[in-house]
Amino acid sequence: MKVTIDAMLGSARRMSGQLQSDGSGSPKTGTKGRSDSVSISTRLNSRIDSLESELRAIQVSVSRNQVVLDGINQLQDDEGRGGSAREQILAEVRFEGRPVLREYLNQREPGTSLQEAYGQAAMEVKDETERLKRMLVEVENITASELASPEKVNGLVDGIQTVISGVPESGLNSISNLSPENVRRLIG
Repeated sequence: MKVTIDAMLGSARRMSGQLQSDGSGSPKTGTKGRSDSVSISTRLNSRIDSLESELRAIQVSVSRNQVVLDGINQLQDDEGRGGSAREQILAEVRFEGRPVLREYLNQREPGTSLQEAYGQAAMEVKDETERLKRMLVEVENITASELASPEKVNGLVDGIQTVISGVPESGLNSISNLSPENVRRLIG
């Protein structure tokens, strides 16, 4: 589910129209307004749950790739010193108990240089960071709608920002922050 400003404005207008017509005394409209609000809120909470799962998967992927990048740096340094510790480095660089560096390098085509493997791992980290940035914007849009549980949303925002801040050169400051007051001014 992609949350956009247009979708938020449309939902807000529908809800505003239903609230205004609710004052006319029509019980059907008032019930529908409440059920729409509950439905939207339920959908948003469901989306937050799926975003939390996605965040956990991205955290694991970013952490794994950062371990791989560090291991490749160790291998490159070792090559500069003669390459005598290659097997030891491949065995010792582990993530969640698995020799991820060895696995990562074995997945590459034969003849792939360490520099190329490093570039590929760095690109994977960059792609995951971009996904996190898009996720952060979506969560901020949900926050600005004020229809979801603030505790869940704030926890998710904190988690996303923690992961992004752990990635060098992630460009977190290039993401804008929306405030509920600005969104209400846009709607009103």
